Amino acid sequence: CCMGGGGGPLVYDLTLYDLMCLVYDLTCLVYDLTCLVYDLTCLVYDLTCLVYDLTCLVYDLTYLVYDLTCLVYDLTYLVYDLTYLVYDLTCLVYDLTCLVHDLTCLVYDLTCLVYDLTCLVHDLTCLVYDLTCLLRLILHHPLWYPLLRSHKPLLFIPLSPHSPIFLSCLPLSLPCLPDPPGPFAGLCDMHGLFVMAGICL
Repeated sequence: CCMGGGGGPLVYDLTLYDLMCLVYDLTCLVYDLTCLVYDLTCLVYDLTCLVYDLTCLVYDLTYLVYDLTCLVYDLTYLVYDLTYLVYDLTCLVYDLTCLVHDLTCLVYDLTCLVYDLTCLVHDLTCLVYDLTCLLRLILHHPLWYPLLRSHKPLLFIPLSPHSPIFLSCLPLSLPCLPDPPGPFAGLCDMHGLFVMAGICL
């Protein structure tokens, strides 16, 4: 380059090499800018991928929490079902126990009924026995001998000459009937009172 006379502006002499260098530098600048844009694009892409990966991670974590929640729910229902199963089995055992208890009470009631019927039959037997003893003692009392000799009727009992023979067929001492076993033994034995009443007559 050369300087103009009189202090004028500088004048540069550009050669072809300088122009080529300038073009090369501009090309490099454009290339660098392009690389910068590419790098920025890659950075945006990487950031986008990072956001996508984070989104996928959050999605996977959400599904993991959902699966864990479903697992806890299923376990809770399993425990609930097992609890109800145990409850139903307990109710079944209780019902069977009540059934056995009711059957036991039924057998006990039937036993008591048979015992009461036995006592009733025994009481009726004792009553017939006591009435027989009382009738025998009354009719064998010496008070009635004159009437028996005269063959007159005794109150409402029709007597005949064969009546003493018939009455003499009754044993003088009837055997004592045993009481049925149980807590009420002795209450049915009432023939002693009638025997004593006959003796008093």
